[in-house]
Amino acid sequence: KTQRTGEGRGVRGTCDDSCESQCDSDEHPMSSAQPKSPGSGLAVTINFIAAALSKKLQGDEVDYMFVVKQLEAADHRNRWIQGMTGCVDAITEKHAQLVTCLLQIDWHANADVTVSYKELLTALVSAHPGFAPDVLAMLIEQMLPPQLGACPAEDGSETLQVYINQRYDAVHNILSEVLRIVPSAIERTFALIVATFPHKLRPVDVQVDYLKNLLRIIVYAPHIQDQALRLIIDRLVEIDVEIKLEEHAEDAEEEDVFAMEDDVDAELENSRVNEMANKLDQMLKLIYQFFATAAAENSAGLTPTFQALLQAFEESVLPVHKSKATQFVVFYAACLHPSFPGMFLERVLLMVADKAGAPLIRQTCSAYVGSFLARFQPLAEEQLRDSFGFLIREAQTWLSELRPEELYPDPVKHAVFYTLCQSILYSACFRRDELMNIGADLCTELNGILSSPLNPMRFCLDTVVKEFAKVAPMLGIVWDESVLDRLASEQMEHGNCSYQLDMFFPFDPYLMDESRGFIDSIYEVWKYGEDEDDMQENDDSPRGTGSESISVSGSFGDMGVEYGRLARSNSNPNGNIRPRSVSGMGHTPNSRSFTQLGHSLSASPGFEPAKIGPYKKRRKNHSPDKFGNATFGGRSSGGMNALDEDGMEL
Repeated sequence: KTQRTGEGRGVRGTCDDSCESQCDSDEHPMSSAQPKSPGSGLAVTINFIAAALSKKLQGDEVDYMFVVKQLEAADHRNRWIQGMTGCVDAITEKHAQLVTCLLQIDWHANADVTVSYKELLTALVSAHPGFAPDVLAMLIEQMLPPQLGACPAEDGSETLQVYINQRYDAVHNILSEVLRIVPSAIERTFALIVATFPHKLRPVDVQVDYLKNLLRIIVYAPHIQDQALRLIIDRLVEIDVEIKLEEHAEDAEEEDVFAMEDDVDAELENSRVNEMANKLDQMLKLIYQFFATAAAENSAGLTPTFQALLQAFEESVLPVHKSKATQFVVFYAACLHPSFPGMFLERVLLMVADKAGAPLIRQTCSAYVGSFLARFQPLAEEQLRDSFGFLIREAQTWLSELRPEELYPDPVKHAVFYTLCQSILYSACFRRDELMNIGADLCTELNGILSSPLNPMRFCLDTVVKEFAKVAPMLGIVWDESVLDRLASEQMEHGNCSYQLDMFFPFDPYLMDESRGFIDSIYEVWKYGEDEDDMQENDDSPRGTGSESISVSGSFGDMGVEYGRLARSNSNPNGNIRPRSVSGMGHTPNSRSFTQLGHSLSASPGFEPAKIGPYKKRRKNHSPDKFGNATFGGRSSGGMNALDEDGMEL
């Protein structure tokens, strides 16, 4: 109780203005002490809080509830936070309501409050580790963007972004200190990260901000790196598979391509697909930036990270046949150290050769090897030849282990074998120059494989077989006219029949605009157009020998122009993609290539324009955005070459 004088103010107690009404009613609890000097106000607050905590244990909650209300009030909050820090040792489990109040207050109001709050939380978890899970839960929750109305700046303004960035900085500042003080809390932290990870349908800014913050945690909490990478890849795949490819009828090319110009309903139907593609694009860019920065700082020390990424790839990506772009995380990371391509190839090749493994996984791994050999530009020639030879020997092993009565074509029984052959032919078409003259032994084995009773050429994609017929002489394989006539006859009789295996090429051209700058410089595009083949048909070179006997149906140049139009239609002005129907396992579009500057646009083996549905003209020109200020560093963005109305490069 405050003793009153004739002047009206207490002589024994003191209070701040926020409590004036309680003082006037003669009920202010802070009147029990008076500061002795201007600097003793904090000491008074500490003593009062300590007494309130003690009374709470004895059943007197009046002062205790007063402290709770003062923490909830915005006025003079910093002094009460500092007071709590001074008597944190007196807090027990019976003061859970007070701790809950502490974890719910807005501590981002100003810099002084933020500093004091960090001191309080670190002191709290140091003195009482049992409160660490609650503290961690609050911090992880604040790695999501604040809700509208919960921050002082207007939505979309530059001030808002500054506020959000400062908020995230403060959260990481406290979290890193808490994990340093309580190392055992790391497992609980990761459990909370998993539980808080945004659902795939949450907006793109939520996904990007949370991923950005998770990557920051990995930097100062490397113990969760392996688990975090597996989590990230798994969530990327969840978004990736939502980008579904549209299926069209066989006669889709007969539809009027201009009839869809103003098809609003179709645009609405594609809105979710575009939204998911944009999420994936933005998140992949963050991942690439993270790896690029880590490699720039210490590429040699990145090996454990790459190994963890390979494990995540094996667990989350390999079993999924509809992933459009997530697999490119491994593709990009492989370029960051000379040993990484070999590590990736060794891992998937071992799974190809694993006879105890599921046939579908062996097929998938074989497809990944073939696509990687074809598309990964920095691959050393020695690694290319070794892996190419491994595929040939594995196919030969399959044949050698068959009983005579099993030597007959069967796309189900011999699916692994046919996928191996498809990968061999596909990679040879792309890397014909590096694989020239592979050696007599491999040539003999490959020739035996292709001419075996299983007839693999019949089950591979037509365009791949036709192109390989021109490449075979360069490898040292010489076919007589009877073999070439048989291939041509089978292609005419059985082309695109239902018994052809559904095969796919995982590293088909990258269709994400924002993040493609990281991929373009290490990506091998299709560079053997029709013009080059025509020039060599009449010369004495080995390639000219085979190309006279089997001609590619349709013009490669015309196919390239048609795909140029399609590629242009697959990007809207917002940087999203509109995937189209293709043959294959619903994975990625059959091989097709954007050009690099100086190359004419041409279709690559596996690309079948007739199976791709009608496109929409883009309503306005679109130039891929540049990266801007990258959070983790990284290269500037490249972009797709501009195309004119006919699909040709400008």
